[in-house]
Amino acid sequence: MFKKSLLFKILGTVLLITIAGFGIIVYEVIDKERESFMGERRKASELMAQPLLHTIYKDMLDERADMARYLIEGMKNVKGTERVQIIRNNGIEEAFQDFKTLKAVEKEYGKLKPEWTKDHPNKEKNVAQGIDNPGFKDAIGLFNKGKREGISYIEEDGGKRLFTYLVPIEFKPECNACHTTLEKARGTLMISTSLEDMYAALASSRMRWIIYGILTISGISILVIFFIRGIIKPLRRLSDAAEDISRGNYNISIPVQTRDEVGDLTESFNTMARAIKDKTAMVEKSQASLSNAQKIASLGDWEWDIVKNELRWSDEIYRIFGVEPQQFNATYDAFLDSVHPEDRGLVRMAVNNALLGKKPYNIDHRIILPDGTVRIVHEQSEVAFDKTGKAISMAGTVQDITERKKLEEQFRHAQKMEAIGQL
Repeated sequence: MFKKSLLFKILGTVLLITIAGFGIIVYEVIDKERESFMGERRKASELMAQPLLHTIYKDMLDERADMARYLIEGMKNVKGTERVQIIRNNGIEEAFQDFKTLKAVEKEYGKLKPEWTKDHPNKEKNVAQGIDNPGFKDAIGLFNKGKREGISYIEEDGGKRLFTYLVPIEFKPECNACHTTLEKARGTLMISTSLEDMYAALASSRMRWIIYGILTISGISILVIFFIRGIIKPLRRLSDAAEDISRGNYNISIPVQTRDEVGDLTESFNTMARAIKDKTAMVEKSQASLSNAQKIASLGDWEWDIVKNELRWSDEIYRIFGVEPQQFNATYDAFLDSVHPEDRGLVRMAVNNALLGKKPYNIDHRIILPDGTVRIVHEQSEVAFDKTGKAISMAGTVQDITERKKLEEQFRHAQKMEAIGQL
């Protein structure tokens, strides 16, 4: 019952609009926060890259090879930093992880400085991390074509989501012993930081917005319920009053409690109820007069729905036929059963002729009442046809002419006796 109510429909519509609108707002807010986090992370990576790039170029000018290595090792200890590495221009090896560059310097310039080799890693298999990512490979291709701006992307490594920032190490004419070719980029600086804190912050923000949404929707629902109930209650009173009218209770008047549209509707309903009461009283009076007139004239009216085979009789016809409405199944066949057996063929023929449009239905015939009494009735009617010429209904009157027939018979008998007396 509640699901079919106007309150449910309005409340459901408001909630759907509110939820959809709030969902869009939350999505936009979270997306903006994510963009803001990513922008901040890129700026932080750019700030971390600047001293490293400066140190690398400084090493080239001062013919050093240790300052950048120590700075990289220090940056790896920064909270949230997962990778800080310089990848050679072959896109595979990580600088400062073997003696390849040092041996080239030693071959060109002679004995290496002790501080260059102290604690310097020398991996047999030197492969940088994160080089299999498609984003890295695309960036290397762009750097080798001359792109100088940094490139960033999000990747997943070991179950962790990382923000990776890449920037090319530009060609410098110094230290050609280390770089024998005139490539566009001497290498790539990679800085990867964890995004777990960002996603945790976004999840917390999302949950906070969901809680705000639940509270907002709950508040709106309560307000809507209170607001709509002020409309629903008078509408329900109108509905109940309409039901009472349909049951025949016309003494209905609903108090007008507001001066808004609902109040106007209530006033209109009261006016309509009074009009129905007056019209109903007039109809009842007219029906009573008609019924009384039919009783006085022993005349009743009937209507036969040929398609449904349903026969409607007025109260006077039931009295003429000596039956009660509850005890008589008003159909054409039931009517024929009440006709005197000697007159049934005549009645059936007259009805068929009328249905075929051959002759108007106008006939006198006898009927037998349940107590065996025989009475004479006069019937006449008109037939209604559809567009195809098929009879669909028949309406007419029945009048008890038994007394008139007796008087006519007595009159004829008196005339006959008078004629005999004159002989």
